[in-house]
Amino acid sequence: MRQDQRVGDEAVVAASVRPSSRLSPVRFLRPDHGHLLSQMLRYGLVSVLALVVDVVALVLGVEVAGLPPVLAGTVSFSLGILVNFCCTRVWVFTRRRPTRRRVEFGLFALVGVIGLGLNAAIMAGLHTGLGSHYLLAKAVATVVVFFWNFLARRQFIYS
Repeated sequence: MRQDQRVGDEAVVAASVRPSSRLSPVRFLRPDHGHLLSQMLRYGLVSVLALVVDVVALVLGVEVAGLPPVLAGTVSFSLGILVNFCCTRVWVFTRRRPTRRRVEFGLFALVGVIGLGLNAAIMAGLHTGLGSHYLLAKAVATVVVFFWNFLARRQFIYS
């Protein structure tokens, strides 16, 4: 085998192993990356932050304030919506229709209110109706509401 052919083959192998800049995790998380999976990943990270606020407020509401779990879940969910809106606007869906911030928040909140209804219904059904632990009910509600919120917001507000 000739020396220049071997060097060329090694360069091809090295180039095929090197990660593509299109698939770089850092680039994938940049707010200007509009790919569906990139947006869903960023929305997922924002949702985790909002969920932490939601669950901490839920536990404080139930364990410290003595609120019924469904009421505490409603209050905590509302706090999560505020965190989610701020972060989503800045980091997830940066390309959006030119609308006033109040209109955008109104639509965002409307989707959230529907999500809140789903959250309350799931928590009531699983916790009150079936006797599941309130945190298990919250986990199920979180998964369902995550997909509702992401898809509805992407389709109706940030398309």
